[in-house]
Amino acid sequence: MSNLIKITIFIIVFAIQGCQRDDFESSKQTDSSKVENVLPQLDITENTGKIVIAPQFSDAKDFHEGLAAVRIGDTETGNYGYIDKQGKIVIPYQFSDAKDFHEGLAAVRIGDTETGNYGYIDKQGIMIIPPQFESAYDFHEGIATVYMRDGKKGKYGFINKQGKYIFNLDFNCISRFHEGLAAVSIKEIYSERDENPLAATSCKYGFIDKQGKFVISPQFDSANDFHEELAAVSIGGKSGFIDKQGRFIINPQFDAVQDFHEGLAAVRIGDYRNGKYGFIDKNGKMIIPSLFDVSNDFLHTTNNFREGLAAVRIGDFRYGKYGFIDKQGSMIISAQFEYLNDFPFGFHINDFHDGLAAVRIGDNLTGKYGFIDKKGKLIINPQFSNNGINITNYEFHEGLAAVRVGDRKSGKMGYIARR
Repeated sequence: MSNLIKITIFIIVFAIQGCQRDDFESSKQTDSSKVENVLPQLDITENTGKIVIAPQFSDAKDFHEGLAAVRIGDTETGNYGYIDKQGKIVIPYQFSDAKDFHEGLAAVRIGDTETGNYGYIDKQGIMIIPPQFESAYDFHEGIATVYMRDGKKGKYGFINKQGKYIFNLDFNCISRFHEGLAAVSIKEIYSERDENPLAATSCKYGFIDKQGKFVISPQFDSANDFHEELAAVSIGGKSGFIDKQGRFIINPQFDAVQDFHEGLAAVRIGDYRNGKYGFIDKNGKMIIPSLFDVSNDFLHTTNNFREGLAAVRIGDFRYGKYGFIDKQGSMIISAQFEYLNDFPFGFHINDFHDGLAAVRIGDNLTGKYGFIDKKGKLIINPQFSNNGINITNYEFHEGLAAVRVGDRKSGKMGYIARR
C-alpha cells in the first residue's frame, strides 16, 4: 500500500451543540495560578540548550503563531490551555484537546473523546465557531476540513472562518486544500469513532476546487495534497504524480512515494520488507539511486528533503541506523542514530528545523534525545526522554522546542531555546 496521506487516520471526535465561552471556561479549568515557571536543577553545560519554560506540563505542543497548546493533568482528566513564549498562560486550561493555531484560529474540543465536540477559538480564547464537529482540522487557505455525523452516517465537509460550509457537497474521505485543490473521495462511512480508518483505501479519489467542482474526477486509490504543483496518487497498486489537470507527469511505477519537497521526492522500489528508497526529480529521473532501507509499510523510513538534507536509513529493521544525505546523495552525516523519534505505534524520522534535528542516543526505553546541526555536531546534548504516547516530534518551531525532562511516565514537558 502506498504511504500516501489519508486524513482519516486516527481521529478523535465530539458532539453537536453550540457553546459560549462563558459556559465552559469556568467549568473544567485548572487553576493557572498554581503553575510557575521555576527552572529545574539540570546538569547545564555549554551544549545543553537553554530551558526557557520550565518542565511542568504533561503534554506540550509546538509553537505556532506565537502560542503553544499545553496540558496539565493526565489524558483522561487533564485540560489544555495555551501559553506564550514567556510561558504565560494566555488562554486558560479548559479544553480536552487543543490543536495548533493556523491562520489565527485553533480547533479545540469541549467534552471527552466519546461525546465531545470541536469548535474553533481565536488567540484571545473566544469561541469563534461553536463546538459542533466530531472532528476538526487546521485552517489552510481560509478553509478547514470538518467531520459531522448525521444519524448513523458520517460525512466530511469544508467550512470557512465563519463556520459556514462553503458548498453543499458531502464527502467521505478528504484532505485539506493545498495549492488551491483538495483530494476528496466518495464512499459512505458511518462514524470515525467506529470505522476502521484503513477502510478509506477503498475510496476513489479525485480533486475539487474551492467552488466544490471536480477538476480531476475520482479515479485514484489514494491521493496526496499537491506539493510544488504535483500530487502523489496511486492506482492499480503503483504510485506516480499528476499535475493540476490530472495528467500523469510521472507514470505510476513506484511501490510507494512521498511528496515533492525542495524539488525531489522519495520513492520506493520493491515491497515494504525488501524494497529500497531513492529520490526522483519532477521529470521522474532517479537523481539519487534507490539504496536506502525500509522497515514497515505504514512508516516513512526515508524523509523528504528539508533545509537541504534528508534522513535515510542504512540497514534492516532491527539493526539499521539513520543518517542524512544531501541532494547529490552524499552522506553528510553518517548513519549512526537510532530511530529519531517515536510515534505511539512506530517510528518517525525528524527533519531539520531552524538548522537543528533531533536524534536519539540509546534504545527506545532508556535512550535520550539531543539535537545536531547540519554537520552532525551535537549542539544540544542527549538528555531528553522518550515522549511516550504524547506525539511531539522534538522540533524547533519559532525558536523553541518542546522537550520532556524525566522518564516517559512521570516526566514533565517544557521548552528549550537553542542557546
